[in-house]
Amino acid sequence: MQDEEKYQNMIAVMLHRWGLSNEGSDTGKSEWQKLNSDQVSEKICSAVAKAVLGRILKQQLNGSLKLSNTDEALLKAFRDWGFANERGKEDVQRIAIQALKAAVPQSAAAVQQVSSSSAPSQSPSPVPSPAASASGAYKNPAQSVSRPVAISGSPLPNGPLNTGAHKPKTDTSPPSPAVTAAPSTNKLPSNPTPEVPAPISPPARVPATTPVPATTLSQWLYLPLPTDEPDPHTEFDRREGSSFESFPILGSRVRGKKHKHDGTHCDDWFSFANAGPWTILAVSDGGGSYRFSRVGARASCEAATEYLSKKLAEYTPKNRNTWEPASFSEPDIEDVKTCLVDSVIAGWNAVTAAVKERTTNPVYEQLLGRPLSTKDLYCTLLVAVHMTVPYEDGERSLIFGLAVGDGMVAAVNQSGRSLLLMTPDSGEHSGEVRFLDQREVDPDKLRAKIFPALCDLRALMLMTDGVADDYFPNDPGMTWLYGDLVLNGVLPIPSDSDSDLEKALAGTKVSSASEFSAISCVSEFEQLKLDQTMQKVQVRSISQLAEQLGLPPEEVVRRAALLKAKAVESPSSALQSLQNWLDSYHVRGSFDDRTLLVMHR
Repeated sequence: MQDEEKYQNMIAVMLHRWGLSNEGSDTGKSEWQKLNSDQVSEKICSAVAKAVLGRILKQQLNGSLKLSNTDEALLKAFRDWGFANERGKEDVQRIAIQALKAAVPQSAAAVQQVSSSSAPSQSPSPVPSPAASASGAYKNPAQSVSRPVAISGSPLPNGPLNTGAHKPKTDTSPPSPAVTAAPSTNKLPSNPTPEVPAPISPPARVPATTPVPATTLSQWLYLPLPTDEPDPHTEFDRREGSSFESFPILGSRVRGKKHKHDGTHCDDWFSFANAGPWTILAVSDGGGSYRFSRVGARASCEAATEYLSKKLAEYTPKNRNTWEPASFSEPDIEDVKTCLVDSVIAGWNAVTAAVKERTTNPVYEQLLGRPLSTKDLYCTLLVAVHMTVPYEDGERSLIFGLAVGDGMVAAVNQSGRSLLLMTPDSGEHSGEVRFLDQREVDPDKLRAKIFPALCDLRALMLMTDGVADDYFPNDPGMTWLYGDLVLNGVLPIPSDSDSDLEKALAGTKVSSASEFSAISCVSEFEQLKLDQTMQKVQVRSISQLAEQLGLPPEEVVRRAALLKAKAVESPSSALQSLQNWLDSYHVRGSFDDRTLLVMHR
């Protein structure tokens, strides 16, 4: 069992990040078919399965992060082989599993456990991880681009009531041509009727806070930031504020494990602002392969926020006591969508302007060995706007999300349900990410990515993939994230937490409040500091608590008395607690920068 816990999550993470648990792309298929690839790709797959996958897994288990160019190319070929021969993701995964089992024999049982679950587990789940994608239980959200409208009572535009998880349709339309970045006046195309499958439960996962083996920790370094590069970022960043309604806003970014090891800058940025009744939030993740992507992340974030601050300051949609799906296509709401589209275009224009400003500085060309280009500033951009509107006999939060790239924009409502307000963009092949560039700022293409929602809000969260991937699948992972933030002193205890604890324990494995008090949801492990010494840190986990109660983590979130009883009484401010938590929590295979921006009630 110890060996299974040691390897299961790492294998699942690696399969997910290599793109071996996703379905194929038309692009990869057509490229291989041109080569009459059956025989060639079979040989490539055999070579990878016998030699490469297992070797890479063992290297990463031992702390080695970098893949050679050859290994990267072979992994891409392996993915394309499955796509070209129309192999399902289960077939591709099976071949990968065989190689991993052969290379790491002690993990065979754990691997089999991951690969054999064709249906979601009904057992209570520990901590979010990419294991679910490796099991094949969930579709890759990067392959769907629909625009659900989440409303309390849940009618969707041109569709039935949303009584469960929303399964968006797949967009099979060809990409739009590049356009000159300019403000748009295009109207929203009519939405397809969404499909509404029955709700599903997440598969089981292993605890994210499993202590790291000392042999692995000893190979990691924590190097200071470089001092010889322009446009430096600080080690950490944290800021707080409040919305128009005085809802607290907390934001923080921290350097990822790999950036610390390599002594490089964090590439993330975030910003927020108020404009009349609106609150604007933005997050950006610079591409890790692009030397000055942090410049693009900051420029795009700040430009989008500034644009929306000006455009929305004097703009308020008309009052509606009743919101219907058709309300989201009315002219005043279309105007808000246009502002969102134009803010992303403004972000792209800011990136191109940042390149022009730096072309006269020889330092950039000296560091790169060539002139600076917009590709060196590649980044994602996630934007959300929020305001409170009348709704029947009360109020609701009106939210719009728009994103280019990966990460996540999500709301958690008062019932603890996750409402995803974006679909992460994928590239031409699985595992690739789309970045903000000329091809992505087509107004029609951007408008089609807008996700509106009307809900009784608990929290609105924007994050880079360094956090979002650790809570995959994001529905219900975002609810789990909310629970972890409450338990670790970042977000306040829900207002209904004074409910009776004995009542909240009904239907759990625990029979009494006294027995519940003996349960621990705290994991302690060692963390590397900048001076290369280790410190012990403690992190509380909603999934660990849920496992001991015999409940799904999202059900624990709904029973606020359980959260209140186990939440830490932190001596730090909520903002400091957010930074500490981002820098401390552990998920195997999670090496990226982490940025999280939260507005909560």
